Amino acid sequence: MSPGILRYLQQHKLPTAMLAMKRAFRKTLTEWDARMLREHVATLGAKWPVRGRALLSYRIEAFVLPPEDPLLARHTNFWQSAEMAATLAELGYDVDVIDYRNTSFVPEKKYDICIDVRDNLERLAPVLGPSCLKVFHIDTAHLLVHNARESARLASVLRRRGVVLPPATWQKPNHGIEVADVATGNAGEFAMSTFRYAGKVIHPVPAPIARDFEWTCDKDWFSARRRFVWFGSNGLVHKGLDLVLEAFAGMPDRHLVVCGPIDREPDFVNAYHKELYETPNIETVGWIDAGGARFREIARSCGAVVFPSCSEGLSTSTLECMHAGLIPVVTRETGVPTEPFGVRIPALTVDAVRGAVRAVADLSPEQLRHFSALAWEHARENHTRARFSEVYRGIMAGIVNAPRAEKQLVC
Repeated sequence: MSPGILRYLQQHKLPTAMLAMKRAFRKTLTEWDARMLREHVATLGAKWPVRGRALLSYRIEAFVLPPEDPLLARHTNFWQSAEMAATLAELGYDVDVIDYRNTSFVPEKKYDICIDVRDNLERLAPVLGPSCLKVFHIDTAHLLVHNARESARLASVLRRRGVVLPPATWQKPNHGIEVADVATGNAGEFAMSTFRYAGKVIHPVPAPIARDFEWTCDKDWFSARRRFVWFGSNGLVHKGLDLVLEAFAGMPDRHLVVCGPIDREPDFVNAYHKELYETPNIETVGWIDAGGARFREIARSCGAVVFPSCSEGLSTSTLECMHAGLIPVVTRETGVPTEPFGVRIPALTVDAVRGAVRAVADLSPEQLRHFSALAWEHARENHTRARFSEVYRGIMAGIVNAPRAEKQLVC
């Protein structure tokens, strides 16, 4: 169907059957575009002198979309994938880049290095051969752990609310860490611990955050200590929004702002409609850009981000909030530290969330101001693009220059 016909369909009132046809075609077109995007192969030339060829299996979007495309601002992994490829090129490798969801790519060249997140390393290892250095990049907890914890959280919702919600972040477990020679990972201690059974060296890399914020020292700290934000992406139960909503519904003197793609999970909205839209102290904003004015306005009025996720690599949404001066009220599973500037949620229960929120609300304005400054400083020192580039380049230079036997030693 031509663009002209699509414009005609958009501009004219159509019978119901025609509208359904238009929606179906748009869905098909979108799926076709996504499939073509994921099957694309991008190439970067090595900086001189050339020492070999590398294959990177991560995110392809930054290599095919224009820099101003709003999709690229939705997550840090788009930029990170491009930076990892650029690092390999700087180290002297011609780099081919594929999307980690590309299940049809078959190597037709000899690769000296392959870096993968998730599924492709296990699939490609027999083709790549023993001479190829295989690096598994960790960006989440092991998927067996990840899936099991989401299942437990969904079962908890069933017990409390009597409703079955579908899993939103389940993925197929893989053996990438087993076939790898070495691993890197922008993940916290919880996520790293789920891979240590394989006995491979794991090099931690700081998660990069795109935006820098100036610390707001003149905030109304007295008011902010009773105002909180939940800021996350898809997988609302996985990321503990159900617990947060139930906790705040029972604390009418505390205010919650919900920022995330709520409309993508209609079953969750149906189950929690009252809390989301009919509870006076809960304001549901929906998805917002962390670089936008609305996010800055919310961050300026709130004191903390509350995020009781059951499993993360390293919660970049929480780190973005820390960049904006919000103190983290989080579970261990987020990978985000809380000492000496935040509050740990000790369990994935409504009562545990409520207790952690009350601990923040009981802080004096001076204490909250101090914790905010410490959280902001931690984020600025450890989680910037510049810091990621520096650490990742050093790690990869060490990996590619080390003898193969050293690469496989257990740390």
